[in-house]
Amino acid sequence: MEKLDDNPARWNYSKAVVNRTSIFSMSDLARLAGVSRMTVSLALRNHASISAGRRKEIQALAEKHGYVVDPELSSLSQAIRHRSQKEPPILSLLAFYDPNTKGIWEPYVKRFHSVLEQEVEKRGYRLQIFYAHQPGMTPRSLLKILLARGIKGLIMGAHDPNDPFAREFDFGPFSTVCLDVDQASQGLPCAGNNHYQTCFLALTESWKKGYRKPALLIYNNDYLQNWRWRESAYHFFIYQKELKLIPPLILSEWSDLEVSRWLKKHQPDVLLSPLSHTPQLLSGIGFRVPKDFAFCSLHIFDVEGRQIAGIDNQEPSQFGSAVDLVIDQMNRNVLGRQEVPVNIFTPGRWVDGATLPEKAGKGRTRKTPVKCGVKKPAMR
Repeated sequence: MEKLDDNPARWNYSKAVVNRTSIFSMSDLARLAGVSRMTVSLALRNHASISAGRRKEIQALAEKHGYVVDPELSSLSQAIRHRSQKEPPILSLLAFYDPNTKGIWEPYVKRFHSVLEQEVEKRGYRLQIFYAHQPGMTPRSLLKILLARGIKGLIMGAHDPNDPFAREFDFGPFSTVCLDVDQASQGLPCAGNNHYQTCFLALTESWKKGYRKPALLIYNNDYLQNWRWRESAYHFFIYQKELKLIPPLILSEWSDLEVSRWLKKHQPDVLLSPLSHTPQLLSGIGFRVPKDFAFCSLHIFDVEGRQIAGIDNQEPSQFGSAVDLVIDQMNRNVLGRQEVPVNIFTPGRWVDGATLPEKAGKGRTRKTPVKCGVKKPAMR
């Protein structure tokens, strides 16, 4: 291919050459590259209809001359494309849980669907849900369904990174974002909560209110791998504050017997756990919150009610970031697994509530030896 001449003096077109003091436009870039504006537009969006060599050439010229896509014009073009369609385009959610989930996780699944659907619809799309583990569903059959329906954007629900379905599925034709930061090892962009930050924030707020014997009750299927972030935050906080370590209770499902034995043995003054309705579960085994001990939820639902103290994970912001990320990839035709995937962390926000009142005698710190298995270095 002949090298493009980027010397303005030798440009061959009838209109005046580009004024170098003005903003470099797409038309200018098209003239410089010797192609149409449509070709430039497609190349900058990394569209497969333009050869890889031509895309790189045009993108290099754009970078050299400081051309950037106007985000407002891009949004307007996208809106026009949507209006020209009879129905809103589809974004697909690939869920890895049982569609008939019952028990302690049911409220979370319902809220998850509701909030994600709202964020998708705000952006002019509609959500279609597929369940990886429903009878008859295989990676190959799902791929055929998505391609047949013209679905280009895929949002992956939280799942085990070693799940065979996720390992075998071909992400190549799709712009994909995971709703879980632990999936970055798969080469897929992620949007999730910073579970280390949220747990540390809850511990810090409990400390401010005078609590010195925090205990952590978590689930190893709570977003699957994210319980490890919470456990890490708990251990570091205990080490930092030189408190007595209460071994975290890690369950796969709620167990009246295990929880009761653990609480009676360690007698915490505040309990941290992701389930907002833990106080109701505790009342069923004879413990009263906050009379027997205080409680912080690491994932509260009723932010406005102020009944439960804890962390608002700001799901609309988290899910909105995921939807924006997948739409951005679709616009730029970024498909499949990536060498350097993007991770977006949404911080948690503290919310006061009745389950964590100010503790009597607040501020007194009991000196206890460090029990974390790591000796704190002496000050020099």
